[in-house]
Amino acid sequence: MVSLSDKRFANKVVVVTIGGNWCPTCHDESAFFSPYFNENKDRGLEAIGLMYEHSTEFNEAARACRRYANRYDIQYPMLIAGVMDKEAAAKTLPMINAVLVYPTLISIDRRDEVRHIHTGFPGPATGEHHEEFKSDFYKLMDELLAEDVQI
Repeated sequence: MVSLSDKRFANKVVVVTIGGNWCPTCHDESAFFSPYFNENKDRGLEAIGLMYEHSTEFNEAARACRRYANRYDIQYPMLIAGVMDKEAAAKTLPMINAVLVYPTLISIDRRDEVRHIHTGFPGPATGEHHEEFKSDFYKLMDELLAEDVQI
């Protein structure tokens, strides 16, 4: 079991990625987020990937997710959270009302409060929308990482 109350997440900014290896847009998001995480984890950033897969067979889904993680050099834990069903996904995430689309990024501050939810991902092919997303994301992360929280 993995929980936000685990020691590894204590007093950290946590980004929860929700996706699946079957999702082309999730691939774009991972190609963006994994290098960002790898470059910023020493600033107090932690992440976890929740993967909702086609296969109901755990070992098959796990193999697909390991290939996915290797492809994008994902260095944060990725969990098989269930099958690709938005309603089932929402039940595993009590802090949000619904999972509207894959991928979804949830940004949680050092107090364990959800500060931002971003649904979808404007990949590189979207041009200015991709650049706008990156700018907004970097700004949000800089703000959250700069917050000093006494716990």
